[in-house]
Amino acid sequence: MIAGIAAVLSDEQRRAVEIGAVSRLAIISGGPGTGKTSIIAAILRVLVRMGIDPAAVALAAPTGKAAYRMNESIRNTMSSIANPAAEDSTLATTIPAASTIHRLLGYSSTRRSFAHHRGNPLDASIVIVDETSMLDLMLMDHLTAALRPQARLVIVGDADQLPSVAAGAVLRDLMPGEATAPSTAMAEMSARLTENYRVKAEDIGGAAVAMIARQINEGRADLLSAADSPVVRRASVAEITFSGVELVGGASESLPDFLTHFARAQIDSEDYTSMAARTYALADGAFSAEDSATVARMLAHLARARILCVTRIGRCGADAINARMHRAALGRTPAERGAMIAGEPVIVLRNDYDHMLFNGDQGVLVNLAERGGRRSLAAVFARGAELSAFRIEMLSDAIDLCYAMTVYKAQGSEFECVALILPERDMPLLSRETIYTAVSRGRRSCVIFGGEGLLERAVARRSERFSGLAQAIEQRRAAKPGG
Repeated sequence: MIAGIAAVLSDEQRRAVEIGAVSRLAIISGGPGTGKTSIIAAILRVLVRMGIDPAAVALAAPTGKAAYRMNESIRNTMSSIANPAAEDSTLATTIPAASTIHRLLGYSSTRRSFAHHRGNPLDASIVIVDETSMLDLMLMDHLTAALRPQARLVIVGDADQLPSVAAGAVLRDLMPGEATAPSTAMAEMSARLTENYRVKAEDIGGAAVAMIARQINEGRADLLSAADSPVVRRASVAEITFSGVELVGGASESLPDFLTHFARAQIDSEDYTSMAARTYALADGAFSAEDSATVARMLAHLARARILCVTRIGRCGADAINARMHRAALGRTPAERGAMIAGEPVIVLRNDYDHMLFNGDQGVLVNLAERGGRRSLAAVFARGAELSAFRIEMLSDAIDLCYAMTVYKAQGSEFECVALILPERDMPLLSRETIYTAVSRGRRSCVIFGGEGLLERAVARRSERFSGLAQAIEQRRAAKPGG
């Protein structure tokens, strides 16, 4: 069934593709670097070889950012095929565009209802949903209700990440851990990807991050004390090297020193300061080749590292840290004043389909040249190889500073280095899933700032939710043999 494709897949990946291509319901879970995007592309390739029209497949994700990343990742995977078969060439030109689940179902904010439901199902015969750790129970119910009786559903994501803010933990309910292994019926429709293909043997820092992520998922009580622990304790902020996994204990009083150290190591540089101070010009809505290259370098520089917080509020929350980092930036450029200045990272707060900006998109602020020698401030976002610039007055209050962001907002993003700031005191949000999601956002470095006791309690605490979803599906299967 997957001739010509299987050669580049591992056994567990091959099983995932087979389940995704033929099962009425397929559940595929895997952490960062396990090849989930490659699996989706491989499923699409198999479906075309099975004679299924790509137009009959719908691709979706819970957020606009995730849908956009799904599109880009699949296109990049398809374009990297060395010797594409005729079916691959056909698929490459007819790949269905991914959308948000709300848009797929035709949600109307004015009517607060969906155009597609049991009485008006989707045309698609196969629906593939990515980043389903963010999918809540109610939206899952709307999605399944809108499927045709014989339609197939493939859900892909990381079951160990933070669940949706709303009720339910759909992916985790359907893909339980080893302690609550699924029945034979559920096992037949599920696949777990475990091998990390992103970390190379020579990548010591990346290997340390991958190891601590596994240990967090295991709920290791000896996470910090075991002989095989990859965590390196730092006695002071000055000792942090931003390599592998580092822990620096400290009260919030030492947080300013840490933020200063982070900014110097990860953001500030003479080169970046020079690029941020420049004034750029738009001609017919586009930058010149030289300006595009420079702004792209700014975006790439900022995309290397990010500060992650458990919440927005509090002294250790994202809002306070962004405000502190902004004040520091103003201090370095005293000629500038304002709520935001050129060179600062920003994040989109809600979907804006008019400008094709999505909740969670991250960009950079630059100075734009205006007539008469005046300057205006614009936010620039990458769209594949292209750049889109918007004067900030066009975006109103839809963007905010993004030196720091919540762990929840960081889902779907990856950075070379992340710094996780633990809160001042314990809280329910501080769970194993939160720590895992934060740590696994870093490819080669993760610095954890905060008390060891807080970290250990968080790893021991699971975010418990129970919806009965898996049980309901099994009861349905039992009542309809072969269904």
